[in-house]
Amino acid sequence: MSLYTDKVRKVFKTIKPPYPNFIVDMVEYDDYLALRVYKDNIESFSENQKVGLAEYLFQLRDAIRSECKCHIEGVEHAPPSRGRQG
Repeated sequence: MSLYTDKVRKVFKTIKPPYPNFIVDMVEYDDYLALRVYKDNIESFSENQKVGLAEYLFQLRDAIRSECKCHIEGVEHAPPSRGRQG
């Protein structure tokens, strides 16, 4: 059974990032969900913006934790743009 339920989906879609172009993906593992963020994307924001992004991620994680286990996961590079397939 998927942990990405309608309730989790609603939380993920309702709580919006404070800045456009911030990439957060939801990844499902066997026993938890992860909010995946990308180092190269985060580094494109100012220090003050990064504080806002961290607050947003903690708020989103905590809201999802009311439904299931959720962690924040950082990786080096964002995936290729969906618009640049070739």
